Amino acid sequence: MRDKLVHEYWAIDEKVVWKVIQNNLPQLKRIIISIIEKLQ
Repeated sequence: MRDKLVHEYWAIDEKVVWKVIQNNLPQLKRIIISIIEKLQ
């Protein structure tokens, strides 16, 4: 997806981007918080 966002932004489907944000960001946030807690 990064490649599309960086190099083909005119072909981006906003609905797909929003779906990824809704479905994947919460999980990514939990993972990052867990990593930070382990590092402290």
